[in-house]
Amino acid sequence: MNLLSPSTHLLLVILMPLVGASIVWLVSSRGLQAVRQSAATTAVLTLVVVGWLILRYLMSAEAASNRVFAVVSVPWLTGGMFDIRLSVGIDGLSLWLFGLSALLSVTAIFVSWEAVTERVVGFYMLLLLLETAMLGTFVARDIILFYVFFEFTLVPLFFLIGI
Repeated sequence: MNLLSPSTHLLLVILMPLVGASIVWLVSSRGLQAVRQSAATTAVLTLVVVGWLILRYLMSAEAASNRVFAVVSVPWLTGGMFDIRLSVGIDGLSLWLFGLSALLSVTAIFVSWEAVTERVVGFYMLLLLLETAMLGTFVARDIILFYVFFEFTLVPLFFLIGI
């Protein structure tokens, strides 16, 4: 797989907030400012890569023919009568929801900058985990993977409502 291909960047976008959540946890001993900055940096970098993917899609032949762009498909649970794949890709419908999720995550982090004063580390970790789940939901091409990402959105939301 080419490191500069859109498929690689699509996987990177899904994993960036997950890695960012662990970075938030690791820098939590350095203070609230480091936590906020690492969460904001992760979300902004994710938005930049999402914007790049959107531009690449709009300039590609797939946009004109309404085909799936940046497809990654790897066997996940195969055997017998099951062929469940880890399959993600961007099409014309999921493209805008994918971009909107990344944009709203950045907005949520900056709006909560001074509003959240208690359990800040947990809040930003959960927000980045929620971003991972939302982005994965909109690019999933397999119903099982869609279900996993969709249900994964409920876990951070459950705890975010409590904070």
